[in-house]
Amino acid sequence: MMQELAPLLAEEGSDVDNLDVEDVETLQAALDRAVERRNMACSLRSAKHGRWRRPRCD
Repeated sequence: MMQELAPLLAEEGSDVDNLDVEDVETLQAALDRAVERRNMACSLRSAKHGRWRRPRCD
C-alpha cells in the first residue's frame, strides 16, 4: 500500500523509500491526507461506474 501512496506522499514532500524522519506527527499528517485522497479517488471511480458499494482500489 505504501507504494500505492508514494506519488501522493511525494506531493506532500515525503519519500516512501526514506521515511527516516524525526517529526513523526508531520509524517502521520501526510499519510492521513494521502489515504484520504486515495479513498476519495476510489469513491469517485465507484460512483462513475454506477457502483454504490465501496470497491477495492488495487
